[in-house]
Amino acid sequence: MQKIVIIGADSYLAAGLNSYLPDISICYLHFYDWMKHIDVLQSADCVINFSIAPEFSTSDMDIKDIIDVKIAERLKTFKTQYIFISSRKVYGSDNEIKIYRETDKLTGIDFYAKNKIKTEHKLSEILTDNLTILRVSNIVGEPIYRRHYKTFMGWICENIIQNQKLIVTQNENAVKDFITKNFLHQNIAQVITQRLTGIYNLSAGFGTSVKNILCGYAGSENIIFAGSHEKIHDEFILDNSKLCSLTKIYLSPEELYSYLHLCQKQLLEMTYRLAKNKNAA
Repeated sequence: MQKIVIIGADSYLAAGLNSYLPDISICYLHFYDWMKHIDVLQSADCVINFSIAPEFSTSDMDIKDIIDVKIAERLKTFKTQYIFISSRKVYGSDNEIKIYRETDKLTGIDFYAKNKIKTEHKLSEILTDNLTILRVSNIVGEPIYRRHYKTFMGWICENIIQNQKLIVTQNENAVKDFITKNFLHQNIAQVITQRLTGIYNLSAGFGTSVKNILCGYAGSENIIFAGSHEKIHDEFILDNSKLCSLTKIYLSPEELYSYLHLCQKQLLEMTYRLAKNKNAA
């Protein structure tokens, strides 16, 4: 039986992945204690890190301090597949819709993207043929309420729950590439079972406006669009043909919108439950 190790036991993106890997043994490790289990990592068929240091998004990190690099150094003499969760942000941003391919130049414009780029390069040096890099587009998933949780989902949920309205300051007409969390998991499962290595865009391959995504997720009546006058400065689509040709997994616009409406129902239920508990207290 294949054995994989997931670092980031409390990670939002890791939650639920096990249901797509029913015949694989999964070991979860916390971000802060993975170094106590080096033997577990080295004996695994595959290791995925879903965790991230807080300073990854706020400073230009020394490459030797990045957790993925630390893990890679301990795996370089083993045959363990390492899956690095990178980001669409490594391609930078553009004032008009641009389709990015894996061979395009990487031009990250913030600390997060630049740290992702340097990590990709270093991991490629260390792990060579045992490395999988997934450049993931924007992810929508089930609602989660964590204070100051700096993700797209965290921003939506915290604002709706705290303010009863979602105030959107970016241009609602901006078109971006969005995927569902279950689509992410389906692809990762195939990457593991087929042992796909190399660099791949993990994306829907089509664009959807910010307005359609947010209205589908939170309900148009719960949103105030205050940034329609703002200049659009970040539109993108990732070419997903390389990965899709191997996994045979595709996401249609209909599946995306259906998923958004399911999440909207969950968000309303969570909001009602939290309000009820607050009033009871």
